[in-house]
Amino acid sequence: MQKWGATRLADSRDLEVQRENHFELQLVGNGNVDFGEDFTISVESFPLPTETSEQLEVPYGNTTVNLAGRVSWGAGALVVRDFVDKKTKAILIDWRSQCYNHETDQVGRASDYKTQGYVYEYSVDGQLTGMWELQGVWPQEVNYGNLTHQSGERKNIEANLVYDKCTPIEY
Repeated sequence: MQKWGATRLADSRDLEVQRENHFELQLVGNGNVDFGEDFTISVESFPLPTETSEQLEVPYGNTTVNLAGRVSWGAGALVVRDFVDKKTKAILIDWRSQCYNHETDQVGRASDYKTQGYVYEYSVDGQLTGMWELQGVWPQEVNYGNLTHQSGERKNIEANLVYDKCTPIEY
């Protein structure tokens, strides 16, 4: 008789789930912004890619056939801890200023603000279990956090990152 429920899982000796908290996001500097190790350890959360295909409807006779169209990638809400001694906020301000210069009111060139990124997923014992390459990454929006005298909680910064393409390298 086949086992069901928790008994079936308990007897499996090679069952290990991927944990959400075993990851790193590394952004590669493009010559204008240096992210470095300090930025990587400041990352609190970042969503894995959302991949979407447009639906193309092709009428044929009395019915419609649906085909896959253009692919797009959803933006991701990056959350970083605002460490005072790690210059996390300064890095994001520098990166965002490549998109839009507050002093000159000029929009930057894509080659100045777009960069590459990598998301690494690890098992509980530190083995690489997955990797994603993000191409054409840039900060569409940055929320530098909230200040209040009502709390002593840590401050986070959120940046909405968009990217042109995402490729799973290992999985």
